[in-house]
Amino acid sequence: MMERHDVTGLTDDEVMAMLTPEMAEKGERDMERLRAVMGSLTDDTGQTAYSSMLKPCPFCGGRPWVQYFDYKTGLGMEARVVCGECHVSTSRDWESGRVTYLPTGEDVTKALVIEKAIKTWNRRVEP
Repeated sequence: MMERHDVTGLTDDEVMAMLTPEMAEKGERDMERLRAVMGSLTDDTGQTAYSSMLKPCPFCGGRPWVQYFDYKTGLGMEARVVCGECHVSTSRDWESGRVTYLPTGEDVTKALVIEKAIKTWNRRVEP
């Protein structure tokens, strides 16, 4: 495993040694969920994508898409969902910093911010 030092001053191996089996299992469940989010994306342009997880627009029934971008500093991302028909949108969901899944070294920042935007869009008030 590649040794890196983060803001804690600990190496990856030192952090991994502190993980309990329960923490590792939760991490794997979280990664499974985030991989499903990324697997749901189609027509990904690098700034926009459609997701099969998105519900139709609650106002016009149109097909929504996810708009996302990196901060210019590279230290985070923002995403929102926009209806392709009436252009209503969510406010921007954001992820500050970069998030890495330590066992594999995957940067999951994009998956996390897109998941947040999808959850925001899909939240509906039940009649």
